[in-house]
Amino acid sequence: MHARESITAFGTKLLLAVALLLSPVCSWAQPPISTVLSNGPTGKRINIVFLSEGYTADELEQFRRDATNTANSLLTVAPFDGYRGYFNAYAIAVASVESGSDHPSTGIARNTYFKSTYESYGTAQLLTIPPNNRDSSYANGQGKVTALLNQFMPEWDVVVLVVNDTEYGGAGGQFMTVSKHASAPEIARHELGHSFAGLGDEYSTPYPGYPNSEEPNTTRETNRNAVKWKAWIDPETPVPTPAGSTTAASVGLFEGAHYNATGWYRPKNSCKMRTLGTTYCEVCQETLVKSIYSRIGTIQGQAPTSLLANLVAASSRSFQVETPAPQDRSLKVRWTFNGTQLTNTTTNLLIGAAQLAVGTNTIRVDVTDDTTMVRSDPSDYLHDSQTWKVVVAPGAQLRLLAPTLLGDGRMVFNVSGRAPSGFQIQASANFATWTNLVSSGPLDGSITLTNPLLPGSLVGFRTIATQ
Repeated sequence: MHARESITAFGTKLLLAVALLLSPVCSWAQPPISTVLSNGPTGKRINIVFLSEGYTADELEQFRRDATNTANSLLTVAPFDGYRGYFNAYAIAVASVESGSDHPSTGIARNTYFKSTYESYGTAQLLTIPPNNRDSSYANGQGKVTALLNQFMPEWDVVVLVVNDTEYGGAGGQFMTVSKHASAPEIARHELGHSFAGLGDEYSTPYPGYPNSEEPNTTRETNRNAVKWKAWIDPETPVPTPAGSTTAASVGLFEGAHYNATGWYRPKNSCKMRTLGTTYCEVCQETLVKSIYSRIGTIQGQAPTSLLANLVAASSRSFQVETPAPQDRSLKVRWTFNGTQLTNTTTNLLIGAAQLAVGTNTIRVDVTDDTTMVRSDPSDYLHDSQTWKVVVAPGAQLRLLAPTLLGDGRMVFNVSGRAPSGFQIQASANFATWTNLVSSGPLDGSITLTNPLLPGSLVGFRTIATQ
């Protein structure tokens, strides 16, 4: 797909949602939104939303099938195939009066819901919705998309309009469009590179007026040490890199990108952002993986939710994190306690009061995706951490239950808590002077003690930790 479709990426930004009468929505037997793929709560997944364009009311069931097929096609290529469980997909079905899309040069005009058209901005395959060069009204196209999203899926991440037309075409930008041409899956993957990760087109054909800003996979830099993807360039690979059989599999600095034959460079001789039917190159895959984690993170929840936890003596507490997981492996989990790394590599850590020092303790968990698809992550997208402060009060946490009097005058005492150096049970006849009745060694839990015969008349008892 000629990357001129990505012109929508730098077009009008959405600032306001518009009010919209959704009368076509209300006339269907099925609800307008249906689930295509569900892997978790919308707040913890990347949500792809498909919308129908140029499907009549009788064709909406076909749209739902097309949306399902498109979702599967997007998530079956690297790197998305390894992160399929990170995505949800939904279909919002709205009916058009007529099927297809506009083809201005042949006089074909269709009455469709989002007013889509081919031949946008002078490019035959550029398939867009307003505002564009043929209809400047935001309300006629993008405004309708925004209103539907606000009503049915406000937590959207990726939007794809599936256009019921078999002519080759599509566009990137905030709201992708893709036709039903036989190459539609590849068009969708290419456009997803634009919309999801901000990847640039790597074409060499001129496009006067195209913005000069660099994308993650395009550059004008020729200094090896300053190239943004230098982590992927082997020392023996020349920079700039000549195209040829010896460099076909190499990541380097290949001239021709960003609609310039000279002066602009791409990471690899062949990539999906240049040629449909090929894979994303290593640099584009890395960017896509970082884009995934920039949206959902490696830690999606923790317990306890409070970052300050208190432990009473003789108790324990579980600390845990919720993480997503790639298809074939788990994320790397590392726990540290007061700065010392623990051997536990699971998402759950059980800590007992006996393991903690009196005062404030620190428990930290780090979760990282150590995939080999990412070599450079300066923003640390593939890593998250969580820290709890756990406070253990000194020996005052010892607890003495009401003693039980035995028939021979002795008392049975039940003591619980934590006393690393031991404790004493004391008695008093006046709450001013205390006498030791029983001494015990270290305690972490509970104990039952019976004292010798009690001296005189006693009115109070207490337990004191040995310092």
